[in-house]
Amino acid sequence: MEIIAILSNLAIRHERSQSTPAEASTSTSNNTNKIYLNKDICKILLDNDWWNTIESLQEVLLPYCGVLNKLQSDKARLFELLHALGYFIQFWNQFPNIELGEKMIE
Repeated sequence: MEIIAILSNLAIRHERSQSTPAEASTSTSNNTNKIYLNKDICKILLDNDWWNTIESLQEVLLPYCGVLNKLQSDKARLFELLHALGYFIQFWNQFPNIELGEKMIE
């Protein structure tokens, strides 16, 4: 969760303020040296729904990363692949989104 706070803080501190075109043209040269984030990026970084989606995606992908790291080693054995497949079936059977779990097993 710390990364969320860091990126949110970054978005808040470096979001371009909503100024009128007249204000922008009369700004001093000091303001042109500031670094701003794209307004759309700031909107995403401050959106709680986006972070919830990222956390859900992480929940799904982390088991795959662990299994793939184990299977790509030089010492991987065939039985480990079978265990991994069994693990994924169990993982998707217990997944909170039942419809997605059933589709992943099919």
